Amino acid sequence: MNMLVIGSCRVASPLATVEGMNIYPGNSVYTVREIIQAIDYIKGTFVVPKHLKKSVFHHEVKEQLKPFSFYDGAIIEIGSTRDYVYKEDEKEYVFCYDKAKHDFPTTIKYTSPENLIALIARIKKIFRGKPIVFVSRPLIRLNCNYYVINYAIIKNLCPKCVFFDPTLLVTQFGSSFMMKDPNHYNLEALDVVKEALVLKTKKVFGEING
Repeated sequence: MNMLVIGSCRVASPLATVEGMNIYPGNSVYTVREIIQAIDYIKGTFVVPKHLKKSVFHHEVKEQLKPFSFYDGAIIEIGSTRDYVYKEDEKEYVFCYDKAKHDFPTTIKYTSPENLIALIARIKKIFRGKPIVFVSRPLIRLNCNYYVINYAIIKNLCPKCVFFDPTLLVTQFGSSFMMKDPNHYNLEALDVVKEALVLKTKKVFGEING
């Protein structure tokens, strides 16, 4: 089982040492548009000009990328619906969330629930039936609508998607144990997330592949 892992440190850190979990080297990635951009980059169908790489990639991609056919499925975290978009030569680039890296003017675009579902359907089509586990961010700040949209709304609009909601772990073990802050897990919580996410992935992988 070789899974492509795309998302923030909330999936990269727990899964970094797990065999068969291949962390996208350009992490961190937060939005569905960023995710599709990253997949297209792996496939070689999206080229990032040298002068834009610092803005597109949160971490510099130094290693040789594995071919897309290498992956048996994916673990994909959706952390936000807010994109920083830059347009050059009639082509759009989604910049990483770190605005300090943006040397070019961007436009903020928000993805609606309907468009989010369409983009998720596009991701599923790209993987052609291979198992995908969509991961939401832990919901501990109820006043942030773009956190809520990722799980609560998509769960209703996309019932056939497989989701892993870490909010359940925060409820079970307590936010003081799980969360360093609203965006990061405590170090001692990483094993809890790892075990639950690996178990979920193996179950989905087994159901699809028999």
